[in-house]
Amino acid sequence: MKVYLKQPNYLHKRGDKEENEDFIFPIPGDVSAESRLFIVADGDKGSSKGTQSHGGVAAQSVAMGFANQFLNLLKEGDADQAFLESSLTYVQGTLLSYFGKRSEYEGSKASFCLLHFGSNKASLAWVGESQVYYYNSKHNTIHSSSQWEADMENPQRSAWIDGRSPVQVRHKYFALEDLNNDDVFFLASGGLSNHLDPASLKSIFHNVNVAKGGPEKMLAEIEDLILPDQQKEDQSCYLVSIAAVGIGAKPEAATAEAASASGNSTPLTEPAPGRDRLARSLGWIFGGSLLVLLISLVVVAALEKNSNPFKNLVKQSSEHLQAGREANLDQDFGKGKDEFDMALHLLDSASQLATKPAELDQIDSIRKEIHAYLAISPASIDLNEIPLDQLTLTAEEYVNEGKEFFDKGNIISAYHSFRNAQRLMEAGKSGDTKLPADLVAETFIRLANQLYLQPNRDCQVVNQVYDRGFQLYPAASNEGVTLPEWVQTARINQGSCTAILAELQRRTGDSTVVPANKPADQPVASASNQRSRSLAPASSSSTSGQPASPRTSSPATSNSRLAAPTSSAAPAVRSATTTATAAQKKALSEGMRLYEEAKAKNSPYLFKASAQQFEKAGPALDGPGAYLLAYLYHQGVGVQANSTKALQYAKQSALQQWAAGEYLYGFLLLERQNRRDTLTAISSLKLSANQLYVDAVRKLQDLGVSP
Repeated sequence: MKVYLKQPNYLHKRGDKEENEDFIFPIPGDVSAESRLFIVADGDKGSSKGTQSHGGVAAQSVAMGFANQFLNLLKEGDADQAFLESSLTYVQGTLLSYFGKRSEYEGSKASFCLLHFGSNKASLAWVGESQVYYYNSKHNTIHSSSQWEADMENPQRSAWIDGRSPVQVRHKYFALEDLNNDDVFFLASGGLSNHLDPASLKSIFHNVNVAKGGPEKMLAEIEDLILPDQQKEDQSCYLVSIAAVGIGAKPEAATAEAASASGNSTPLTEPAPGRDRLARSLGWIFGGSLLVLLISLVVVAALEKNSNPFKNLVKQSSEHLQAGREANLDQDFGKGKDEFDMALHLLDSASQLATKPAELDQIDSIRKEIHAYLAISPASIDLNEIPLDQLTLTAEEYVNEGKEFFDKGNIISAYHSFRNAQRLMEAGKSGDTKLPADLVAETFIRLANQLYLQPNRDCQVVNQVYDRGFQLYPAASNEGVTLPEWVQTARINQGSCTAILAELQRRTGDSTVVPANKPADQPVASASNQRSRSLAPASSSSTSGQPASPRTSSPATSNSRLAAPTSSAAPAVRSATTTATAAQKKALSEGMRLYEEAKAKNSPYLFKASAQQFEKAGPALDGPGAYLLAYLYHQGVGVQANSTKALQYAKQSALQQWAAGEYLYGFLLLERQNRRDTLTAISSLKLSANQLYVDAVRKLQDLGVSP
């Protein structure tokens, strides 16, 4: 069975926002009557910060994520429920990996709807406010996803995809043989569908079909339904009308009509009068057939140029690359990294459409350029220095190289270049070269901020790099001067590392622990490096797929952050009741495995499965397992947030002397703002701090309590 479409039509209009937060697939200009997949995604900035269109990024990620799954995995087949659910898991993982480490994106989300024509059925799917309408021309009836949604269990009309909250994809199927000529599918974003009613749409679809006006006429009348004061929101849609349904070759009755409606050339056996006269005239003057052929080739080439999804994706990627370059030049490195990440995201989509070696080479070339601009990941920072006698450039050349790296946002490379120049100067091998103190100071301090975020951070090295930067940044010591945010962050981080090192020295009596004001040129004691690494928490900024902060802050400090857990958060006792059955012990093991897999795949569904296994573990639930379960309930990751259960399992973990559990139990008690709870909380935090759990040490410092 084959479905033939008229040329699909679309709307993609920006409302009062600075950028359109909707996204449609195929990309505007790429749609044709041969397209088989249509997606409309509606983004929402939500509570995310900044002026950038975070909702638009969310919508694009959702739409392209589903497109990748359909085009690469399904191809010519039909989409069933399992495929749609796995695709949604993939999309949520994509969102979580992209937004998870960017606090400014927190709250951004998207809804979507899609239509896919497979080998045996047409599949509709949706989540949230984006709506699908289906008009049956044979019975003159119209149905919508909101009507189907109302008939389903647990209606979730207002659901959104944000990468963190589990949602369920809704679907509706139609056998291709049950579709009719002139049936219409209409996919609309919330900004458009909120101002439409099914009765008006039914009237338009019926009247225009009778008049043979085509999709373009239908869409024009739909636009007329939207009043001027209702056009503040972004409005996007795809209107897909069926020309014919048949087996094998296209039915003759539909050929001329569908070709005309789709904007394709009229069949040669029935030339349009005007075009026929033009061809005869050209043939008379220039030799007709040859020139008509040449004109046709030019038209085909132009259509291919303007209707190429691969080229459009590469073009968009290049635009984001250029925007990232400009952001770096403005020293807005956070925005620059966002732009580079989106460029890479688009290239991933383009690579799925590439069919020629030259196209793959083009993608690889752009990827290399993007990676050249991106700063090296903090997790792979290496501060080893080349011996002076092996340096190949002059101090001036290293300074110029450092400036270039800094402009490109490559902080670690800029650090090495400036550091090489600085060392040559200290050795008297610099001539008249002068160090750009402010720029070098900013490089060192920003690098130290990155080092601080490492999951295995070395506080001695962090403070050493901070000291080097602040020695060149005298403004930091002037009172009454408003310091940049990155300097303020550095002061807080340095104070935290100083406290950790002091605590380590107090507990171990290790005289090799370096104080915060240690001269920058003194060597770092390797023996205590390993100890200071053990103090580092599983930082939420470096743990993929985890929320960065608790839902509410402790009443004692609004700046406290709850670290994302790992399955080995601290070296504490992990015991469980010996009465546990083999099945319960297996459930605990399975819960741990699922948690690690969920973390690796950024999958809310796997987090939910992990929580279910932890609860099945019963008396086998040990300190780490109870802590992870408490964390999931506290943050609402994979499960509905539940403060009672979070406290229950945190207490269970604390009673088993698991350091992270003792910290979380104290943290949650503080949120209840009760004097008795506060006393218990401080006691639990002290037990955690005694195991050198860094967040507990910091929390007690925030409260002004000695560990």
